[in-house]
Amino acid sequence: EDRVIEHYKKLSGQSRGQAIVNYMSIVESLPTYGVHYYGVKDKQGIPWWLGLSYKGIFQYDYQDKVKPRKGVCYTRERHLHSIRIDLYICDR
Repeated sequence: EDRVIEHYKKLSGQSRGQAIVNYMSIVESLPTYGVHYYGVKDKQGIPWWLGLSYKGIFQYDYQDKVKPRKGVCYTRERHLHSIRIDLYICDR
């Protein structure tokens, strides 16, 4: 988020349209673009992030939302309904 704000500040002096195009080009190139994070805990109670995006489903360490620990990428051959993931949701 801080990197997005830094890039936004550099767009002053450009036309509105050009600033939007440049801003979106920068933001889309960031590794966290389009990832929705959900705070979860494993069976031992250790917190981590579950990241869902158009690229796949990924597990992130709680301190690092940029580099996934592991994940499953969507491909043309592999659709979401054919991916086996054990996910338990507990409401406490």
